[in-house]
Amino acid sequence: MTVLSRAETIQWIEDHGFAPTPNQVPVVDANEFHLVFMMPNQPCDQLVLAYDLAEWFGDGEAMLWMTDWPIYSEEMMRIFEGIRNRSGKAGRLIDAPGHLLSSEQPHQARAIAELLHCLFAFNWEGFLYAADRSCTIWVADYDLVVSTTDSRQWSLLKPIVEAVGTMTYIPEREA
Repeated sequence: MTVLSRAETIQWIEDHGFAPTPNQVPVVDANEFHLVFMMPNQPCDQLVLAYDLAEWFGDGEAMLWMTDWPIYSEEMMRIFEGIRNRSGKAGRLIDAPGHLLSSEQPHQARAIAELLHCLFAFNWEGFLYAADRSCTIWVADYDLVVSTTDSRQWSLLKPIVEAVGTMTYIPEREA
């Protein structure tokens, strides 16, 4: 994982065809599948969901952009910085909110899962973008919006969500 400044993160997002718009659902393609669902309340369910989504997301290049962390404690930051510090140089979240992940780096799925779990558990907000534009995940206010342009990935998503019993909205498009 490489930690990037806000400017570097926005540049990566723009270079990959996304609009850097915090607090808005990232739209990749008019033909994508969307699923909106509530975050599970139980920490164990949040952890399972984070790991399942990380596996579902795949192992290509990805960017996780932390856009808001309105509530944080010293303990939360210590956990979060511990994850980031494994990359070698992390710095403060306010200075470096982007997390560039590559399949060439060991344990990418684990890093994605741990970062997603922080978003879930701490009620923080952020986006996870696939460099190939195949899928995005937006986490905000205990809701998740998961989008993909891949019908195979779409078919794998619904069982993940149903396993934690959190689906609350009908998908915008059925496969």
